[in-house]
Amino acid sequence: MLSPRVALPMIGLGLLEYIPADAIKAQADSDDSNGDGISGKYNWVVDPETGQKALGRFGWKAGQTRLITQNMSAFNEDMGLTSHIRPTESCMRTQKQCVAATTGADDQGDGLPPVEVSDDIAKFVEFYTQNLAVPNRRNADDKTVLAGKKRFYDIGCQNCHTPRYQLPKGEDDHLEQQGQMIYPYTDLLLHDMGADLADRSVAGTLPAKEAQVEFLANSYEWRTPALWGVGLAQTVDAQATFLHDGRARTLMEAVLWHGGEAQSQKQQVLNLDKTGRQQLQAFLQSL
Repeated sequence: MLSPRVALPMIGLGLLEYIPADAIKAQADSDDSNGDGISGKYNWVVDPETGQKALGRFGWKAGQTRLITQNMSAFNEDMGLTSHIRPTESCMRTQKQCVAATTGADDQGDGLPPVEVSDDIAKFVEFYTQNLAVPNRRNADDKTVLAGKKRFYDIGCQNCHTPRYQLPKGEDDHLEQQGQMIYPYTDLLLHDMGADLADRSVAGTLPAKEAQVEFLANSYEWRTPALWGVGLAQTVDAQATFLHDGRARTLMEAVLWHGGEAQSQKQQVLNLDKTGRQQLQAFLQSL
């Protein structure tokens, strides 16, 4: 497979991690039993640290279970850095120079194997990624924004972009996340978004839908991205783009690339008049 990726936003990740697994799984409807054309499913993946299967919630195809494993997998696959979670260099057998390259691993002591990302650094990075805050909403009470919010719901966008969750209170270490009401606008489930957005082979062909590419996720399926902060993406970076490969230059372009389970919603957006599109755009920009 050959499929470009752009980095996902890092805001609010600790809050997404703290959403109860049952709240995510309860939204799944893999057989579309309610007949609404939307059949989200959850990815059931292997945790690289524990070796146990667990709910996937991070990455474009929900292929990572927790932030610590997401972080260490990114260190390993994107930067070639080892950790106790990913202790082996990310080299293919045919990459002779990669295999033979000098490692930068340091001895951690206490009988632990030498790695390049120590457990202490891994915990610091985990804490950082868990606590990057979500920006405040802007113009939430503006009439145009409120009209756009109604459009969003009338069209049915909230069927995948679940607006809110109540986070539990607990006795664990996640004091910063506990008990909050959050508004991420995602169900963290996989949805078939149609052939136009699907991963393709190096030859440009579409693989069979039963071919899994990342645990249970196939080429057509993508995890619903959170929408909080999306309205500030191009304020933070004027060159920011949208969708998994950055093909959409604007939020409206991203909407119009939707297909598959979101085909009906896309068609409703296409049927909006100029005012309706401006209202929907204003709502998205306010998130």
